[in-house]
Amino acid sequence: MKTVEDSAGSLAPAAPGRQSHLFINDSFALFWTGQTVSTLGAQVTAFAVPLLAAITLHATAFQMGLLRAAEFAPFLLFTLPAGVWADYGIRRWLMIAANLIRGVFITAVPLAVFLGWMHLGVLYFVMFVMGSLKTIFEMAYQTYVPEIVPRERLVNANSKIMMSYALGQSVGPGFGGIMVEFLGAPMAVLTDATTYFLSAIYLLKIKHRETRIRLHRESLFRQIAGGFRFVAEERHIRSLLWLVTANNFFQNAVMAILVLYATRELGMRPGLFGVTVSIGGLGAVMGAFGAEQLGRRFGPGPFVIFSATVVAIAALCFPLVNTGDFLGVVSLAATYFVLSAGNSSITVFAWTIRQTLTPSAVLGRMNGAFRFLVTGIMPFGALFGGWLGETIGIRPTLIVAGIALILIAASARFTPLMQLKSLVMKAPAEPKQGR
Repeated sequence: MKTVEDSAGSLAPAAPGRQSHLFINDSFALFWTGQTVSTLGAQVTAFAVPLLAAITLHATAFQMGLLRAAEFAPFLLFTLPAGVWADYGIRRWLMIAANLIRGVFITAVPLAVFLGWMHLGVLYFVMFVMGSLKTIFEMAYQTYVPEIVPRERLVNANSKIMMSYALGQSVGPGFGGIMVEFLGAPMAVLTDATTYFLSAIYLLKIKHRETRIRLHRESLFRQIAGGFRFVAEERHIRSLLWLVTANNFFQNAVMAILVLYATRELGMRPGLFGVTVSIGGLGAVMGAFGAEQLGRRFGPGPFVIFSATVVAIAALCFPLVNTGDFLGVVSLAATYFVLSAGNSSITVFAWTIRQTLTPSAVLGRMNGAFRFLVTGIMPFGALFGGWLGETIGIRPTLIVAGIALILIAASARFTPLMQLKSLVMKAPAEPKQGR
């Protein structure tokens, strides 16, 4: 029986003088740099577009939910085939193509404003297309990282990737909020285009070449079914699936209405709210930075459950903030700080657990099945948050979502994930191929 490292594949160490402790190796250094650049731009857009909808187009709570749903709905359509494509060994080219198309397409927002065509329908369409390309990019890179990083460095690599997201979440909203104040939301979105082009250039410079894989001659649906079968049979990944899926549903209910809560009920200006989110987003940096050491000390599974508990408590604190003055800003930033720290810790080990327990040959399809469920639930969570916000009010909706997250974290303690104290174990067999 092969060990996890044998089954999942490995990458030979770089030649002497080429290996870097900080950047792991040259291929990862280029990938990480490109990913960091594009993440910063994407966070500016993710912050500026909802502000454009809320302030300029006067969107309702339900319309804000629809906007967030439009961004994540593509995960329901493209995650599964993208997982299969990733197993073909064309991950780098998928990432390059997705970035180049995103860089061109994002210019539709300022163009629509210039031509007088801007309305919510345009924003829904833009976020849907950007979400589609984001889906393909993320499915490709989550399968690509184990290709260029040795198995024993995966937690370290995933921590670095998560820190890039964290820095983007921290700097992006503040930068975006300031740009919206002085330049307007459309011009803030336009800056995103250059970051995608830069990211594509860095990916093109990677010298590592993937091995093209020809899967068994099966239909696309049978290949997709193999990914679902693997997720269902691996009990730790199955438990992780429940925790992350339920978490994503209720967290997106919160995030869909948080902009309205801050700008309308607390009376915060866009720039101030952006800075508040940026300061709070530093928690994601801390969470990613400390995840490796804490996860090794407590065990991957228990640490993920602990982080989910921290996230739930933080979410329940949002509705306790009832003022937009200095105390309210500090409280909101502190709450967002803790929430971000917990989420980044969960993400680091959710990636690593899946990458380590899954054989290379099925990693793309497994990621496709997993992400289809955990991310596909997001638009429904956003719609639920928007609908409930209009039905019972924004603050009561935040309370309901916070209580639900507490119950989800508590239930996870009774799953096999709680017994996952180490990732050094026998790898499960690959799913059987259909006839």
